[in-house]
Amino acid sequence: MLQTNLVENYITYSHSIITTENRLDTQRFKKILIELGFNPISTGTQYIIEELEFFFNNNIFNIKNLNQAYSISAQLHSLDIKNIQWNVESAIFTMNRYANIELTRKIFYWYDTYKNITPKFFFNTMLEFLNTNKEMFSLTSKIITQ
Repeated sequence: MLQTNLVENYITYSHSIITTENRLDTQRFKKILIELGFNPISTGTQYIIEELEFFFNNNIFNIKNLNQAYSISAQLHSLDIKNIQWNVESAIFTMNRYANIELTRKIFYWYDTYKNITPKFFFNTMLEFLNTNKEMFSLTSKIITQ
C-alpha cells in the first residue's frame, strides 16, 4: 500500500504543472554522481537518480528500508525489486571502485578508504547532503496539478 502510494505520488508529481515547489535539479545532481565515479548511462545510476529525486521532491530525508527506494523504480518500470536492487548495487560498487576520494570524503564525511559505501549509507548520506545543500540542488518552479 505504501509503495503504491509512493509511485502514485511520483507519477502525479511528474505530471503536475501550479504550486510553488522545490524540485531536484537532476542535471546538477547527475554531474555530482559522475564526479563521484558513477557511469552516467548505467541503468543503476538512472534508478538512483529517480529514487533520490522522488525522496528530495517529497521532503523525505531518511530511508529506513531500501525497498522503499527500489519499489519506486520497480513500479515505474514494471520490474522486480531484485532487478532494481542488483542494478543499484552494481552502480554503487562501480562508484566504490572508481571514486573520486576527495569528493567522496566531502559528501560522505564518515568515509574510510578501507570500507565500501553500502547502498543504505549511500542513500541516507546522499539525502542528507542534498537536504543540507538544498539551495544548490533545487529548481523552484510553479506547478499546476492536473
